[in-house]
Amino acid sequence: ENVTRQTISVSYELKDNDNQLKNSLINFTLAKGNATVSSGTLAVSNGCINKTFSDLEVGKEYTLNITTSFLGNEVYLVKDYKVTTSDLGTSYNPYQINSVDDFVSLLPADPGSYFVLNSDLDMEGYTCKPLFTLSNIFSGNFDGKGHTIKNLNIKQTSSNTLTYKSGSSQSNYVYFGIFGYLGDNSVVKNLNVDACTIDVYTASKASVGIIAGYTNGVIDNVNITNSKIIHQGSTYQYNVGGLVGEASTKAELTNININLDIETTFQKICYAGGLVGITEHATKINNCKVNGSISSNLKDTSSVSRQTDLVVGGAVAYNLASMSNVESAMAINAETNLKQTGNAHYNVIVGGLVGINVKNSIIIKNCVIKSNFTVKSNSPKLLDVGMVVGKNGTQDGNIIMSTSYEPVNNESTITTNVTNYNLDLVAEDNSKYSTITNEAFKVIIHVMNSKLEEELDQVIFEK
Repeated sequence: ENVTRQTISVSYELKDNDNQLKNSLINFTLAKGNATVSSGTLAVSNGCINKTFSDLEVGKEYTLNITTSFLGNEVYLVKDYKVTTSDLGTSYNPYQINSVDDFVSLLPADPGSYFVLNSDLDMEGYTCKPLFTLSNIFSGNFDGKGHTIKNLNIKQTSSNTLTYKSGSSQSNYVYFGIFGYLGDNSVVKNLNVDACTIDVYTASKASVGIIAGYTNGVIDNVNITNSKIIHQGSTYQYNVGGLVGEASTKAELTNININLDIETTFQKICYAGGLVGITEHATKINNCKVNGSISSNLKDTSSVSRQTDLVVGGAVAYNLASMSNVESAMAINAETNLKQTGNAHYNVIVGGLVGINVKNSIIIKNCVIKSNFTVKSNSPKLLDVGMVVGKNGTQDGNIIMSTSYEPVNNESTITTNVTNYNLDLVAEDNSKYSTITNEAFKVIIHVMNSKLEEELDQVIFEK
């Protein structure tokens, strides 16, 4: 027999040397208690009877009977055989992860199950890749129990291409992170990550984060320390976040603490955030802290003839989600060196908390921003630098409340050759409902001439 949580497979050798059962029907019944679950006839193949029962209840006892007719009488070939489906991988009997081998083998083998980490895992020396992809999505529950995954290294170069693609609307994306792709109903909680490095080159669209490239589930009580993301891209869109690259509509990110450095270089579009690159409208973000640095570099030095955007947010780059109790203390460096041609878009949007709030009905409350900036950009079509938000909405309705700017370093620098930039706590505010509250603070923005490296202006915000 072979038994899983929802299947029972049985195989019996039928010894009928005199062929007395040659034309007899072989019948079966599978019952749970007094209720028949399945019944029918069985065929004999190569002297064996084989049957698999599927879609059974987890952890339940079943009774199997197999009969035939001989000389007008019912004869039992198998009588009252008791078998119980497994409950391993359930909430009350989760898989126990005790080693690195357990971690990299058990999770992908049963991605809809419950898992418990029983000890710290040192991944040094292991060649790692994301555990899950679009073709094998994690929809289970992983409880780290406060243990640490450390020294994990995921690396991909142009000559060492790892492919994580599947046939769907997202098939052009690759997803990098410990878990890679976290689907609906997934939970990752109570986990520490230390000294993790993701160093990847992608020649297609990509979403990158320490925990996952993409999530549509719950990530709760996760701490990331001493870690780094290095991403190099080409002429596609890239979503890079300290926790996850992309958080979708059912995602919940709560009780997160991050200390890491992000470096990304690209040639077309990049959304880089200390917590998340891109959020969706119903994403929930609460009680998160991010600290470290983000460096985003639009590396192509040729003239731009395509839509090109560099968007950086201390917490979130491209945001459609409401958030509360978020603290961002990321040192932000954004650099470009491009020239506009034709009708091409070349936009640079930077915010200490959020790069751009995309739509209306976004509420940001009880947040603290401590970020400072170094921005270098030649000839952008749009240059928005906001200490709190770079660009706030395209319609009325976004609200920023009980949120303060408390810079750790009170001097930032913008180097550019244009004069039509937007610079403020909220650099370009289309919502008309923004209220930024601050304690006493002073920040000096040095605006430098990109060619002469001389200071053109000094913008002082003070309260």
